[in-house]
Amino acid sequence: MGLLRLTIGQRSHIGCKAQQQDFCGTRCPNGPALTYKGVAVAIADGISTSQVSDIASKTSVAALLEDYYSTPDSWNTETSLKKVLHSVNAWLYAQSRSSEHRYQMDKGYVCTLSGLIFKSNTAYLFHVGDTRVYRVCGAGLEQLTEDHRYAYSEHGHYLTQAMGMKSTLDLQLTSFSTTVGDLFVLATDGVYEWLSERDIVRIIAQNDNPQVAAENIVASALAQGSDDNLTVQVVRVDQLPPAKLAELHAQSTILPIPEAKEVGQFLDGYPIIDVLHQNHRSRIYLVIDPETQRKLVIKAPTKSTVAQLGGLEQFLAEEWVVRRINHPTLLSAYELPKSKSFCYLALDYFEGQTLEQWRADSQTPSLQQVRTIVEQIAKGLQAMHRQQMLHLDIRPQNLMINQHGQIKIIDYGSTRIEGLTELHPNDQESMLGELQYAAPERLIGWPGTEQSDLYSLACVTYFLLSGELPYGAGIVRATSRSSQLKLKYRSLLSLNVNVPVWLDKTLQKAVHCDPNHRYTTLSEFIYDLSHPNSKLVSGLQPPLVEKHPLAFWQTIAALLLIVVILLASTHPLFTQSTRKSEDTTITTTSIIETIEDPS
Repeated sequence: MGLLRLTIGQRSHIGCKAQQQDFCGTRCPNGPALTYKGVAVAIADGISTSQVSDIASKTSVAALLEDYYSTPDSWNTETSLKKVLHSVNAWLYAQSRSSEHRYQMDKGYVCTLSGLIFKSNTAYLFHVGDTRVYRVCGAGLEQLTEDHRYAYSEHGHYLTQAMGMKSTLDLQLTSFSTTVGDLFVLATDGVYEWLSERDIVRIIAQNDNPQVAAENIVASALAQGSDDNLTVQVVRVDQLPPAKLAELHAQSTILPIPEAKEVGQFLDGYPIIDVLHQNHRSRIYLVIDPETQRKLVIKAPTKSTVAQLGGLEQFLAEEWVVRRINHPTLLSAYELPKSKSFCYLALDYFEGQTLEQWRADSQTPSLQQVRTIVEQIAKGLQAMHRQQMLHLDIRPQNLMINQHGQIKIIDYGSTRIEGLTELHPNDQESMLGELQYAAPERLIGWPGTEQSDLYSLACVTYFLLSGELPYGAGIVRATSRSSQLKLKYRSLLSLNVNVPVWLDKTLQKAVHCDPNHRYTTLSEFIYDLSHPNSKLVSGLQPPLVEKHPLAFWQTIAALLLIVVILLASTHPLFTQSTRKSEDTTITTTSIIETIEDPS
């Protein structure tokens, strides 16, 4: 099986300076870390106006090479880089702010930082400052980074962005595909300002060994009169791994698939005491560990799973997940005392029943029971989301509950793992289980998001309260975006479910067919399950005709009377009558005035 293989050469020289403020480093791990994290190459350059920027350079490179490999394997590369570098930047900035140079950042813990992470068939570039990353293109160099500096004269400039310069860090983060034979050059300004791009490419072409090339580049820059520290790294891609996760885990396929077993038989030395579940994809057995006498669950793939394209890959990904998650509501792996002789997954045993069976037995669970269950599920999903994992198959059959009301989320066969998605970005997500609980966007081929898990959880909530689903079977038949948006939400109140109106509106928002109209986070949804949302409640007042029918009709009658009067006042007969009345009044007034004044 091919693995990622690079040849890296690097050289750093103090030059004519009294202090070495450049720093560079690489890390090429062995084992799974090479697959899930890749190879890191980093270079940093301190600023000449600071006496402590060498500390900033060393800290930035060393922390990156150490802390990046400490982030969860499930995180994608961009997330890992952001978390680590923002943390380092905050530490450097705090050091400067607590020093005597708190108002002179050009004398503080400031440096540039650039580098590459080579993972699978992709290179991930990170950069801040004016160190440069190039890719060799023919007889020239393609600059992949942007210089974060401002030139105020022909020979003078200052940095506009750097590590430790500001409380926030504005990183350049990009990614691109790599091919075998690609050459990359990372250099500080003590090198690239004294050698032309053609000179650098010529030196690399003359030296097949990247280490020799790096040394000759520095020597040439010194010969040209470089007056700064000099550092360069030359990276050549010699071999790339296969992009499929199944091939990356090919060593696991060496283990044979176990035959179907019955109660009383043994699987890899473990006596089977019950067959919990079996279908065309897998068989799940309850067994006893002879050494500890503890119960455990063994999940074994079937031969049809192996024959199915991506089937074994999916099974192995589930094992990958359970070995990396740790939360009371998430089912974890059972640590076997011996190595396996067959391909299977060993899991901790959780004694209980599925939420589907529990709902059938409970008939009508109370609203508080449902809230308690949903809150537990949400906490488990949040733990997965923090690891950049999406379950994508939340439904009552994949949720266990015991006699104490404790919940376990099971079956991670559909889980999307961002860190592994980078290894096979073109693969389609699997759609297993009951599609009625799957988010609408996934039914038309869109990738899953946290809002997809939220939708499924809201459907489970709706089911626990009513025994039904918000869109019935219609959601599966809606195979286009337009048809999905035409679906009508079935109110819980129409199913005679005794819940507050505002809670029904909460569920309506959570299961909206457009993910942009759902809740942004699970915590918002959980909060609104117990607290009326003023934005939703404001439109929930019943119409006046239902709330006060007598007052409604009295108001309507009064309005109609006013309309009749206004219409009548403009009628011709009414106008003429008014005029005659006015004439009579004038005549009568004149007679009275004559009697009172005979003259």
